[in-house]
Amino acid sequence: MILILSESNDKITDAVIDWLLIGKSQFVRVNETDYISNVLITEEDVIIVYENGLQININEISTFWHRRGDLKFKPIVGLNRTDLPIQVKQHLHDEWSDIKKFIFFHLHQKQGIFNKTLTVNKLIVLQFAKDLGLSIPHWVISCKNSNLPKFNVVTKAISDSLDLYIGDKYYTFYTEKFQQKQQNSGNRSFFPTFFQEQINKFIDIRTIFIKGNIWSMAIYETSNIEQIVDFRKNYGNHKYLPITLPDNIDLKLKKLMKKMHLDYAAIDLILDNNDKYYFLEVNPYGQFEMVSGPCNYYIEKNIAKMLLQYENETY
Repeated sequence: MILILSESNDKITDAVIDWLLIGKSQFVRVNETDYISNVLITEEDVIIVYENGLQININEISTFWHRRGDLKFKPIVGLNRTDLPIQVKQHLHDEWSDIKKFIFFHLHQKQGIFNKTLTVNKLIVLQFAKDLGLSIPHWVISCKNSNLPKFNVVTKAISDSLDLYIGDKYYTFYTEKFQQKQQNSGNRSFFPTFFQEQINKFIDIRTIFIKGNIWSMAIYETSNIEQIVDFRKNYGNHKYLPITLPDNIDLKLKKLMKKMHLDYAAIDLILDNNDKYYFLEVNPYGQFEMVSGPCNYYIEKNIAKMLLQYENETY
């Protein structure tokens, strides 16, 4: 039996399941919006029961695919009482956190596609990449303009991007060029902010890594490439083409993924006008459909084949 942990609106999961149905595989899908109502954990068994009646015995799971999402326990009645000490709430949260880690520990003993590192630190990843010989743009974290380098810089979030709804408007974070007039506006102080050298890029590259396999796509800007820092802001003026990375870049990326204990990741790179590749960042749960479709890679089919192979090996 294949266990899939995902999100209800994740189209990637839907596409992979279509191929699993063709392969007549036995699977169960659990979404982050599904709440666990009961657990029974002994020395021999790990059983979780959901509100909808679904019961999963981890011993009966042969293959695990953690696409996205988390294991969530049904809120305890009365936990939101205002008279309940914050220390008690935190203690119960910590209790569930350790139980959840134990469940994931068992799931990670299975075959499948899952990241043992559930979150990544951008700064640590950049250090790992540099140590492995990948080129990275120079960067600095500073609270003052006076500490910034003299060359052009961009700024971006260190942690996950913020998706913000205010009224009927949607806001999110992009990589933005730090304007020279801002940079020269005196020795202002601000919250510690990540600044990175702006590379004069020829193309952006989005690479999908899955269990030692790599699929890459070149993203060509068809207008005013110098003015577009984040390609996500200009989807309508892009040309998407398959690309094969040089062997040395391919090998270093695979070593990086192994060092980070990642089975799956979406990786962003830049190729500059001098044919030099720069590593930018990695998203352990990034989307791959923007690479799979335009390049005819059928990555969703490949994931299904991997899961089916693991399931067949178990039996």
